[in-house]
Amino acid sequence: LQLDFWLSPRGLGQPVDIRVPFPSLQPLKAHLEANGISYSIMIEDVQVSGGRGEVDDEQMEMLRSRRGLPLSTNTFDYATYHNLDEV
Repeated sequence: LQLDFWLSPRGLGQPVDIRVPFPSLQPLKAHLEANGISYSIMIEDVQVSGGRGEVDDEQMEMLRSRRGLPLSTNTFDYATYHNLDEV
């Protein structure tokens, strides 16, 4: 199973964010469900979302903010308009 950790494990019971390649998606979902592990899909298709097949640093920070995780002001683009949800 090939996984790309976007938010590394920090401890038992703590959330992690991972990118799962499409061929690994169903096996991972089956494994999580079989073991009673809850999950949610943050971005259905990263390639469509990022436009380049990847999520940039600013988008990653926005995802982190939705999860209530510490943010970094180093990756926020102050020169670009952001709606209230993004801020």
